[in-house]
Amino acid sequence: MTANLTDLLTQILTLVAVVIVQVAGAALIRWLRARYTAQQIETGMEVARIVVRAVEQIAATTGADMRGRAKLQEAIARARAIAAQRGLDLSDEQWRTILEAAVLELKALGEELKRPADEPAA
Repeated sequence: MTANLTDLLTQILTLVAVVIVQVAGAALIRWLRARYTAQQIETGMEVARIVVRAVEQIAATTGADMRGRAKLQEAIARARAIAAQRGLDLSDEQWRTILEAAVLELKALGEELKRPADEPAA
């Protein structure tokens, strides 16, 4: 009974988190559209997709112990570097929201990389 309740609570919290990120993402997109062109927004989203996959790959294949904040900071740094080459300058908060949307997209597509349970972190 407790396991079922825990599973239900986990599903509810996950759904709430997804909704919050989507609402925040929608608000960010509206703000970005007011400030940036459609091409710049698409460039930011494409950079975020590339960076999320890259950081996931690095963490999964190298055994780097990147979690939570460390992984996010790595992703923001990489996104800023790639975007700067394309003439796009966003704040860390804007990158955080865009990257979180890209992570949710990756998870929804089932493409999130995970270290095998029996493989220890380096």
